[in-house]
Amino acid sequence: MAKKYYAVRAGRKTGIFETWDECRAQTTGFKGASFKSFPTLAEAEAYMRGENDLTKATPAENTTAAPEEDGAVAYVDGSYHIGTKEFSCGAVLFLNGEELHFSERFTDPDLAEMRNVAGEIKGSETVLRYCI
Repeated sequence: MAKKYYAVRAGRKTGIFETWDECRAQTTGFKGASFKSFPTLAEAEAYMRGENDLTKATPAENTTAAPEEDGAVAYVDGSYHIGTKEFSCGAVLFLNGEELHFSERFTDPDLAEMRNVAGEIKGSETVLRYCI
């Protein structure tokens, strides 16, 4: 198995750890824990410095699609509840100048293995079905 490095930016103790058990001890049950695994020490160190933090990336101009009078733009998200093993979707569809909202909860155990991704897929299916 390849070696990994675990960078903990917010936890009981911050730093770079070489085992998952060390990382887990610092983050499990710690509200607001921030950590990530990396294949190299250099990448873990860069993460600790905030160098590869997507939230600090400069957004490209005009990355948000605006609702159009004639056409469709959809925004979809999914969620997963680990306790109930249920997942759900939420979507907003801008279709021909109208704003429509969709949400639904699912209990399919096979799909639930994908966690929130299952909700994202189901949300996309819902919006596409509506448009068709």
